[in-house]
Formats: sequence, C-alpha cells, structure tokens
Amino acid sequence: MVRFALLTLTLTAAVASADPVASVMAGSQSSCAVFGNGKVSCWGVVVLENEVSHATPMAIPKLEGVTQMAGSAQLCALKTDGTITCWRTGRLRSQTDRQIEPITFETLPVKDVVELALGSGSACARLRDGTVTCWGRNEIGQGGNGTRKDSLAPVPVPKLTGVQQLTGSAYATCAVLADKTAVCWGFNHAGELGDGTKKTRLSPTPIPKLANVSRIGIGGSHGCAITSGSVRCWGNNDYGQLGDGTTKPHLAHAPVLGVTDAVALSVGAGGACAIDAKAALWCWGAIAPGLKTRTTPAKLLEGVASVSLGGDHACALMKDGAVKCWGGNGEGQLGDGSTAIHRDLPGPVKL
Repeated sequence: MVRFALLTLTLTAAVASADPVASVMAGSQSSCAVFGNGKVSCWGVVVLENEVSHATPMAIPKLEGVTQMAGSAQLCALKTDGTITCWRTGRLRSQTDRQIEPITFETLPVKDVVELALGSGSACARLRDGTVTCWGRNEIGQGGNGTRKDSLAPVPVPKLTGVQQLTGSAYATCAVLADKTAVCWGFNHAGELGDGTKKTRLSPTPIPKLANVSRIGIGGSHGCAITSGSVRCWGNNDYGQLGDGTTKPHLAHAPVLGVTDAVALSVGAGGACAIDAKAALWCWGAIAPGLKTRTTPAKLLEGVASVSLGGDHACALMKDGAVKCWGGNGEGQLGDGSTAIHRDLPGPVKL
C-alpha cells in the first residue's frame, strides 16, 4: 500500500503573488497561474469533489516552489525539488466566501520529475534522466508498460529513454524523443495516437514518417506535432481540429494550413493552438461545444508567450504578463468574475 504525506489547509481569497506570471494551465474546468516566485493562484473548479466554483483567481496558500501545474479531475503541482503535490479532497470557498471544507494535499511517491502529464485517473512523469514512469488506471494501456494492470505506485515505461517532452490526454500519452521522433500509447479509438490505426497500444508506438519533431500534443480524439516549424495533425476532425480546411478525419498526419513557423503548441479536446516565431497565436477547431468552429487557423492574439488548452477552455500568457482565457465558463474557469458566459475570443483574467 502506498502511503501519502497529507497536509490540510484553508484557502484564502487573495491572489498568490505580485510577481509576474511564469506559466498558465487550463485544466478540465479549472485554470491556474504559476508566478515567478513559485506560488500559485487557481480559478474555476479547483479541488476534486468541489461542488462550487470561484470565478476569479484564488491563492493556494503554503504551496511554494511550483514550476508546473497539471489538471484533469484533480490538480497537481510539480515543484522545483522534483516532487508532485496534488489536491486529493476538500472544497473551495463558494462565491459568497462561505467556508465549505479545507483543501487536503498529498505528496505522490515519485521523485526527480521534470514534466507531468495527467490523465483521467492516471498520470505519467518525465524524469530527469529522460525516462518516464506512470501510475494509476491502466485498463487501456495508459501506463505504457505492456499490461492492463492498474498500479498505485509508479511503474517505469520499459525501453523508453531520451524523452525530451511529455504530453497526455484523458486516456493517452505521447513523447518526443532525443532523435526528434515521437511515440504514443493508450486509447486510440479515433486514431489519436497517429500510428495509422485505431488500435489501442499498451506500449509506446512510433508515429510513422514523422521526423524533426520539436513539440507534440494530444487531445481527446486527435493529435498534433510541430515538425520543422510546420504543424501536422491526425485523428478526429468533427470540429476542424486538424486544421486542413475540412471536417474529415484522417489517420495519417497531414499539414495544418497556413502555419509555417510554429514554436509552441497546445492541443485540447476539440481544437488546437500554435504560437509562431512572431509571438502570434493561431487556433483552429472548437475550444468548447457551441462556440465557433474554425477549420483553418485564425489569428486570435499577438504578443503571446505560452498557451494551454483544457477540456472546454483555453488560456494564454501574454508577454506583458497578462493572462487571457476563452471558451466554456460554466464554473468560472475564464477567471473574469463571471460564470455561464462562454467566450469565443480571449478576455482578461482578473489577477
């Protein structure tokens, strides 16, 4: 039995820090900002089993030294010492600031982590030595270890070394390797693993004929990668998320129209976004059901430092330190003080 170190805290309504924002994360129905001093503010549904939302950022107290936030049904923080702390139980204050329950943290039994990918009941971590370890649910190969056996403890992904980048969706994970190729494993119902099939993969499987990869992303049913500045996508295409001007799916990767100098990429449930060499943000597909569908990339912002797509919304960190979000907002995940007002275009977060 794995034992976790538990810590119970009460949240406050103040923002985390006056320092500049270093990174931003869009999760399932939540968003978080990591500040330059390693502190964190989150908004929307920010705690597992939370039945209320917070429509503006709220500080996560006594959580320090954070380098990356990751979120799906729960939120986890990767810290500078290579450990991971997650929200396990508890509830956030309601919008009336009435205390519901304190938050409870747990430290996961994994060390030397440099990048974290959370799934639905599963997780994988890239370690400092370039290997990957996974834990949690594994009924469709999320663990990448060749089995379907769940594990509470981290299990190394066999024969996977030299990993440069790691990314995941609810039921699948992909990695960029030192030789600039890419591999994926897990659920593959729509061809989202990019191997030209719809076969579930229990172990890392190469994406054929995909070379010089710098970044990769995977959503609920599609994937995309940057190769020599261009973006190539594969899988489902109901919302135009493959960026080829159609809504026809394809199992083999094909170029996204009009993006030739991409330097960063994020893939969500029904869309994708890339940042070009001039810091312009291009997005395609649909960020949330009911919002505008774009079958080819549209320029949404300029002066963008990074972007993160979640389950039904997206957030961008601007070069001037501002954060802008758009998409679904039923739980206040856009951070503008409102709820249930979905937005097709980015708007400022009230940090």
